[in-house]
Amino acid sequence: MASVLTPRPGILEISPYVGGRSRIEGRDKAIKLSSNESALGPSPRALEAYRALDGLLYRYPDGGSSALTEDFYKAFLRKDASQVELVWVGRGMVLLIAVVAILLAANPENRVLGLVSYAWAGFGAAFGPVVILSLVWKQMTRNGALAGMLVGALTVILWKNFLGHLGLYEIIPGFILATLAIVVFSKVGNGPSASMIKRFDDAEKEYQSA
Repeated sequence: MASVLTPRPGILEISPYVGGRSRIEGRDKAIKLSSNESALGPSPRALEAYRALDGLLYRYPDGGSSALTEDFYKAFLRKDASQVELVWVGRGMVLLIAVVAILLAANPENRVLGLVSYAWAGFGAAFGPVVILSLVWKQMTRNGALAGMLVGALTVILWKNFLGHLGLYEIIPGFILATLAIVVFSKVGNGPSASMIKRFDDAEKEYQSA
């Protein structure tokens, strides 16, 4: 016959938790700090962000696979990719992102602020120079943009892991080297097409006339 478990003395004397709003005798309003309730209410910025996305909250959250699939794979690697191919690539991107997230989370030394700072360095170095130069320099080419993104991302990774002891934020060397890579590779290969030059000039004229 199984033995009966007996709680420690005093356990059964504790009042059970009752869900819902707490009450304190003599007070009209009680705030449960242990449940993350706030006497000040939600942040106005949080409410603004929530309202801005209220029409999309029913959708399954996208972890970034759509951006990698549409903006990178289809835009640069396979412009004529079919929808079936893009679906499988998107699934692969989800798996890749999940593996990277697991590897980052497996390191007990990682901290949220450090990871966010590292991620912003990677994004800034990989895409920042491309975005800025695409607005001000018409001679940037496809190969130059790809080289800039790769060099920027790799520089951040290598600097963080091998030269982080220098104390220099990795986005700085990544941004500089990515910019140089864009200029060099844009100059070495074939220049931009006449249609791209025309689109740049038309956009510049429209901006100046606005």
